[in-house]
Amino acid sequence: MATSSFIDDFLREIPNYITCLPSDLITNVVNYPWVKSETAFFVVNLSPSYILDDGHWILVIMYDNGDCELFDSLALAKEYLPPDILKFLSIFKKVSFNRIQIQADHSNF
Repeated sequence: MATSSFIDDFLREIPNYITCLPSDLITNVVNYPWVKSETAFFVVNLSPSYILDDGHWILVIMYDNGDCELFDSLALAKEYLPPDILKFLSIFKKVSFNRIQIQADHSNF
């Protein structure tokens, strides 16, 4: 099973990658000074920080025009997102979600 540190190590060298973090720490992303001036992306675990070895990760792309896009391999509906993530998404003008599931429901990856 993947972990946040594994994902972070894997993506660290990609330009405009910020970090991989748990859902309850998502507001830390807005503290990066260049976030609002460039398109950037990060990975967020739907589980909070006290759950260390489990979770489901989604990709968040923040565009420099104030829009945001979420990619979720399970294509979960917005109402399944944790409150911390929903609050974070409220700062964007427009938020897009993918609607096609590409991962099996019980997959480990």
